[in-house]
Amino acid sequence: MGGLVHGGNGTAIGIHRLENVQTSATLELQSGYALEGVTQALVFTGSYAEINDAALDLANSHLVLGGTGDAVFDLTRIDNREEAILDGDPNRITGFGTLTKTNNSIWTLTGANMADGDANAFLSANIAGGILVLDNATLGLTPDAGALTGATVNRLSAADIAADPTRVATETGALTLAEGGALSSLGDSVLSGNLISAGGILLSNHYTGGNGAATDDRLTVTGTYFGENNGSGEGAWLALDTVLGDDDSATDRLVINGDATGTTSVRVNNAGGLGDKTLNGINLITVDGLAQDDTFLLAGDYVTTDGYQAVVAGAYAYTLQADGEAATAGRNWYLSSELMLTEGV
Repeated sequence: MGGLVHGGNGTAIGIHRLENVQTSATLELQSGYALEGVTQALVFTGSYAEINDAALDLANSHLVLGGTGDAVFDLTRIDNREEAILDGDPNRITGFGTLTKTNNSIWTLTGANMADGDANAFLSANIAGGILVLDNATLGLTPDAGALTGATVNRLSAADIAADPTRVATETGALTLAEGGALSSLGDSVLSGNLISAGGILLSNHYTGGNGAATDDRLTVTGTYFGENNGSGEGAWLALDTVLGDDDSATDRLVINGDATGTTSVRVNNAGGLGDKTLNGINLITVDGLAQDDTFLLAGDYVTTDGYQAVVAGAYAYTLQADGEAATAGRNWYLSSELMLTEGV
C-alpha cells in the first residue's frame, strides 16, 4: 500500500528523500500549504526514491488538492517525468499520475506542468468539487502507454465517445468534471488532453470572484470534449462574459481542437453591451473536429417568437447559432441578434 503525506494550513514540508512501499503515494494539500526546502526526510518504508535539489518523485502517484479555503499552486513545480529523479531537476514535484480536486474551495493553478509540448503531464485528473482555475496556465494530461500496450491515442472520434464516454478517460489523458465541480480559465489557458464534463466550465469571472466581467478569457482543449447532461437542465454547462453588441464585440471563448459530443448548456453574462445588429454573430465557441448542432445550447432569459432561447440587450435578442454541417469538421457557435418586435407592431 502507498503512503499519505497530508499538508494542512500553514504546513511547510521540506523534502530530501522519500521511501514508499510500491513507489506510489498520495500527497494531499489543504489550502494554505507550502512546499519548500531540502532538509526533511519523509519515510514510508519500502522501495527507495531519492530526491535531489528539492525535486520530489512519487512515481505516478496521486496529488489531491482540498481544503475549504482558496489557494494557489504553481504548475511549474509539477510534472510526470521519471527521468527527473536521475537528473536532479531542481524545484520540481514530479511523478504525479493523477490530480484530484475535492471540497468546495477554489484552487488556482499557474504556470505549466509540461515543457515544450512533451509528455510531462498527469495521466488523468478529476474535479470532484469546488473550482479548479487555470490562470494563464497549461494543465497537461497524457495517456498511460502501459495501459495502451504502447499505442498512443491522442483523440477519439465523436462516434467512439458517444458510444462509450468512459473511453476518453481510459484511452487517453482526460480531465473529468463531476457534477458540482468546475474548471475555470483566467487569461489564455490550455487543457492539454480530453475533457469530460458533468459540471461547469467557468470563463465568466462572476463565478470565481473576479472583479467585473473580463471578456478576454480563453480556454483551449487540445483533445476531445464530452458534455454529460441528464436532460433535466443539470449536467455540463459553460459560462462566458460577452459584450452584447455587434460582430466585433469582446467575449470569452472556448476552443476545442478535437470532436465535441453530448450536450452543454451555455450561459452568457452581458458585460455591459447595449445591444446591436450582428451580421455573422459573436464567436463564442470553436470546434475543430465534428459536432452536432445541439452540442451547445443557450440557456437564456427570453424566448423568441420562434421558440428559441435568447439573451437580451437593449432592443435585441441574441440566440446561439452553429455554422457548418455536423458531418464536416470545423464548426463555430455564434450569438446572432435580431431586433425584438415591440407590442402592437
